[in-house]
Amino acid sequence: MKTSKPQSVEDHPSVIAKRAEIAAVAERLRQAERREQVARARLRDLRPAAPADAAKQKVSTASKVAKLLAGGTVSSSDPVDELVASEREQAILREALSELHDQLRWLIGEISHEFSTDYLEPRVRDDTVALYGLLAEAAAVLARLRGRTATALQLGYRVSSAHCPDFVPLSAWRLGDPGDSGSELWRMRGALIARGWLK
Repeated sequence: MKTSKPQSVEDHPSVIAKRAEIAAVAERLRQAERREQVARARLRDLRPAAPADAAKQKVSTASKVAKLLAGGTVSSSDPVDELVASEREQAILREALSELHDQLRWLIGEISHEFSTDYLEPRVRDDTVALYGLLAEAAAVLARLRGRTATALQLGYRVSSAHCPDFVPLSAWRLGDPGDSGSELWRMRGALIARGWLK
C-alpha cells in the first residue's frame, strides 16, 4: 500500500467490500427475524377462540378481511414449519455475521500492518533520527553552557544569576550526553542503533 497521503482504513476497498457483505447478511437476518414474527403471529391466529370470545373472533375475522383487501395473502405453508425454518435461517446468518466480523478484524489488522511498514515506519524512523540529532546538538550546547560556567568558577569568579540566569528546563539538563553511559541520550542512541535506524 505505497501511498503518499494516508487515508482512513475505512476507505480501503477491501474494508468497504467486507462491510457491504456484513450489511447484506445483517439485512437478510432482519428478514429472517420478520419471517419468525409472521410465523408466530399466524400460530396465535390459529388458536381456537373460547366461546366467550365470539365478539373478539368477529373483530379478528373483520381484521383479517381488511388485511386481505389491503393486498395481504393467506400463506399455504405450515406456520410451525415456517417458525422452525426462520430460526434455522437466523442461526446460520448469525454464525455468518460472526465469521464476517472476524474476517473484518483480521483484514483491518493486515491493512494496518501494511500501512505501518510501508507508510508509517519510514516516517517515524526519519523523524526519530532527526529528533535524536537535534537533541544531541542541544546536549552539545548544554555542555558548552555548563563548561563556560564551570570555567568561570574555576578561575575564581562569582557567577551571578542576575547576569547569567539559567533558563534551561530541568528536563533538558537530564538528557545528558550521548557518550555518557546511562544518560537518556545514550539510551536513545543505543535503541536507535539496535533498531538499525542509526549507525
